[in-house]
Amino acid sequence: MIAGVAGFVQATHAKREKDRLFRETTSYGLVAEAQSMLAHTRAGGDVRAFQQLVAARRLAQTPGDGPLLNALEETSNTRQIIETPAEVHSVAVSPDGKRIVSAGEDGTVRVWDADSGQPVGQPMTADGVRSVAFSPDGKRIASGGGSQVGAVWVWDAATGQPIGQPITGHTGPVSSVAFSPDGQRIVSGAGYDDGTVRVWDAATGQPVGAPMKADSAQVFSVAFSPDGRRIVSTGGDGTVRLWDATTGQPIGQPMAHDGVQSAAFSADGRRIVSGGGSQAGTVRMWDADTGQPIGEPMTSRTGPVDSVAFSPDGKRIIAGGGSQDGAMQLWDPGTGQPIGEPMSRDTGDVYSVAFSPDGQRIVSGNADTTVRVWNVDAGPLVIGQPRGGQHTAGVLDVAFSPDGRRIASANFQEEGVRLFDVETGAPVGQPLLGHRGAVGSVAFSPDGKRIVSGSYMDNTVRLWNADSGQPVGQPMTHDRVNSVAFSPDGKRIVSGGGTEDPANGTEVGTVRLWDADTGQPVGQPMTSKAGMVVSVAFSPDGKRIVSAGGDDDGAVQLWDADTGQPVGQPMAHKAVSSVAFSPDGKRIASGGGSEDGTVRLWDAVTGQPIGQPMTGHTDYVTSVAFSPDGKRIISGGNDGTVRLWDADTGKPLGGPLTGHKGTVESVTYSPDGQRIASGGYDTTVRLWPAYPDPAAALCAKITTNMSHQQWRDWVSPDIDYIEACPGLPVAADG
Repeated sequence: MIAGVAGFVQATHAKREKDRLFRETTSYGLVAEAQSMLAHTRAGGDVRAFQQLVAARRLAQTPGDGPLLNALEETSNTRQIIETPAEVHSVAVSPDGKRIVSAGEDGTVRVWDADSGQPVGQPMTADGVRSVAFSPDGKRIASGGGSQVGAVWVWDAATGQPIGQPITGHTGPVSSVAFSPDGQRIVSGAGYDDGTVRVWDAATGQPVGAPMKADSAQVFSVAFSPDGRRIVSTGGDGTVRLWDATTGQPIGQPMAHDGVQSAAFSADGRRIVSGGGSQAGTVRMWDADTGQPIGEPMTSRTGPVDSVAFSPDGKRIIAGGGSQDGAMQLWDPGTGQPIGEPMSRDTGDVYSVAFSPDGQRIVSGNADTTVRVWNVDAGPLVIGQPRGGQHTAGVLDVAFSPDGRRIASANFQEEGVRLFDVETGAPVGQPLLGHRGAVGSVAFSPDGKRIVSGSYMDNTVRLWNADSGQPVGQPMTHDRVNSVAFSPDGKRIVSGGGTEDPANGTEVGTVRLWDADTGQPVGQPMTSKAGMVVSVAFSPDGKRIVSAGGDDDGAVQLWDADTGQPVGQPMAHKAVSSVAFSPDGKRIASGGGSEDGTVRLWDAVTGQPIGQPMTGHTDYVTSVAFSPDGKRIISGGNDGTVRLWDADTGKPLGGPLTGHKGTVESVTYSPDGQRIASGGYDTTVRLWPAYPDPAAALCAKITTNMSHQQWRDWVSPDIDYIEACPGLPVAADG
């Protein structure tokens, strides 16, 4: 009996272990395939890659978050991918930015929720639809198309029902439609030997005036000027033409642009942008009054340009390309220079591009049957410009306010502390001035009402009112103070610094405690034997202090916060420069290593090392911090990178975050774990997305889970289906 039970238990355990290994092996396979898809060396596309990465994470704990973080970093400018049944020839965004309309090769007009990417209502069916546009009030949609004879349809944007009969009159398919700014007229252009631009009454569908005829059999695009008085069109004869919207007469001479496909007005109506090209793509700007070119052509590296648009503020141009792998490029209309690298995700031809009303997003219609939403500013929010801007010298420390809304920075020469809005990067108030020399450390009180700063130049610790920026009390004196921190209850301040021993010329490190209300010292200084104290931190319960002694031998030392006595033996870490407690107080992270550039983890009770040193930085580590949930460690280094580590395994998570031009002096997490802040010697503060839940972040980029059939084909028929992205619909089989 007992032997039988034992055998059953053993068999059950063996089966579970076999299942675990199978799921783990499957997970690794899914990740490898997904990485190849993202690298465009394997068919499948981004959506499938994201679905497989998330499924892999749900199946097993290995290989961990690293591949997901890599994917998020690689596709940071991709906000969302909406899959459709057919190639997407045209897209438009509603005036309130809440909806997207698309025109598909399958003859459908579809409306999508701009936030979720989910369909709104049922598709609207129109013969050969090629172009779509929202009315200025967002209540109607115009579509243009036709297979043999062109037509314009008007739809109720809320119900999807047609309004009136199709508007006919073109003898060829309608290639482009647009509403007038007052919504009372619709302009359309047609091709296939029609070659006319026509204006229609949007309410009655009746023609307004006579057709406008150019010297071309095809009209590719049309648009009204912001004041509604002019119409711009592009034609198969390689010209951009202006028309009087009232009389239908041409204005000025045609503007020549080889292979031109698309044109658009700037928001102020003073400029026109056109996109085209035969072999290499070109973007050109024109004076809308004189028809004269503005600057030199902007040459695209991504092939002929099919679609162009101005941003709402007129400061950017987006051009969608016709190369095989598809790409879009942002341009600065003031300089004619490209902004950043092309946005390309192997979409095939990019047929249509449009800005959201706030200018923060770009929507594209693509040959790969997707509507894609892109982030205009995909990288970190950069506060200041390298070697100029908000800071006049290198940023030595950064700290978030407890509510996460502000960030404080201290820098090398400014003699003060600056505050910035986390969402916008704009300065908050005036700099906190008072130090006489570089400020090396800054921290908020737990209630966010005060800020403490330390300067190793004027040997003071100073308190500030976080709202008014006014000093609180008198400065506290501590020789060469390098680091400051509040206790968790906000009643004490710890500072780390030191002096030089005149007897032998060696540096003697000191840790001091201060009453945060009176500014008076609490107890005697704690003396470190490991040289100048360069970093200090309180334990989460406030009972201990950890300090880093920064001489060549280096040591991490624990102190009793009440008695000032050392706790245990020093933990050796060469040239240690930064220390931090984990949120549960059980571990300490240290960064340094003049020789090896390592991050190390220690048991906060025994002082013993945990695992192996974390290697990856190519120079010494300057700063370390734990994520609020304690699952990750972030580090900054003299190699100019910010790196993420798994706090349990010590493995790197994703690739390094690059952008700083020089040493990264300080890193920290926002209280909610959603952001990482880094301060660099290049005078900038950078705010990076932290992706605390990378699976959820990838799910936000797609609109469906795998279908059950896809799960069987891509994952395994022997593993039960999992809705890897909770809340997303399951794609239909077939």
